[in-house]
Amino acid sequence: MLNVGIYLDELTMNNGPLWVTPGSHRGSESTRDPEIDGIALTVPEGSGVIFDCTLAHKGGGNQSAKPRRAIFPTYGHYWMKRFETWMPYATSERFPTASTDIQQLLGIQLHAESDYSGFDEARIMRKDLYGEWE
Repeated sequence: MLNVGIYLDELTMNNGPLWVTPGSHRGSESTRDPEIDGIALTVPEGSGVIFDCTLAHKGGGNQSAKPRRAIFPTYGHYWMKRFETWMPYATSERFPTASTDIQQLLGIQLHAESDYSGFDEARIMRKDLYGEWE
C-alpha cells in the first residue's frame, strides 16, 4: 500500500515538513521517531510525495500563521483498508444509500469477481478508536 501526499502549499521547516525515517519500512527501524532519527522533506507547492505506508513518518508542527493544505489519497488493493484511529470507517451502515460503484470506491464491498476471493465487510479486522483490534 502506498501513501501519497499532494502538497497544495510549499512544505518548509516553518510550516511543518514531512519527517521520514529512510529504510524504516524494512522493519528494523519502524519504531523510531522520524523527527529524531529521520530527515525532513521540504517540497515546493504542487509537489507529490509517494512512499510505502509502513515507512515511519509524521508531519512536522506548523509554526506559521497559514494553514498547510494537502490531499492524501491512498492507493492499494481494494481489500486493503486504512487503520487510522482518527478516520471514521467507511461501512454500509454509514453509507446506506451508496450505489454499488460508490461502495466499491469506498472499499465497503467488492461487486465483481476477484483473484483474492472477494471482500466481506463483516469479517474484516479493524482497530477500534483506542487502537485495539476488534
